[in-house]
Amino acid sequence: MKVEFEKKLADYAVQRKIEQSASFNKTKIKKMIQRNNFLEKIKKETAEKLASMAAQDKPKYKALTRSLILQGLLKLMEPEVIIKCRKSDVEMVKELVEDLRTTYIEKVTSEVPKFKGTNLDCKILVDESEYLPEFHDEESGLASCLGGVELKAHRNRIVCNNTLEARLELCYQEALPEIRDILFINNP
Repeated sequence: MKVEFEKKLADYAVQRKIEQSASFNKTKIKKMIQRNNFLEKIKKETAEKLASMAAQDKPKYKALTRSLILQGLLKLMEPEVIIKCRKSDVEMVKELVEDLRTTYIEKVTSEVPKFKGTNLDCKILVDESEYLPEFHDEESGLASCLGGVELKAHRNRIVCNNTLEARLELCYQEALPEIRDILFINNP
């Protein structure tokens, strides 16, 4: 009888530990979901600010787009690149192309040893047959793009996605550990 009682007591202790562990895990998961929702809210608010900047501060958006295109050109380093943008940005991107071509060639021929002193050329085309989607509110359910560009080379086999969404996601993923540390100090 004593052995049976000890076995039941041990079974009860094991069951109690299992219940405590399950409760702890459930609380931890709930907390992780709340943190993730908060971080996603921050990301969404940042995206809204980017959309607002792109729509309202044209000179700033133009300078940002120029930087994104130049960065894409330097990343691809191809003799022919096609730029895909939103239809509403086509004229602005076309205005930038010649200056970007000159800047790109100067930068590459002065900073890349392989191309120093060479007669480098780069053909930059703006795709007017296919566009990135225009920005729409999330509630619309339509495909949406905050702005920026996609650069393509080698018959669209090489793609450099420099849309504002892609850049935001990249920054978000890189900064996530720091953001967590700042927002959730000493509270894993």
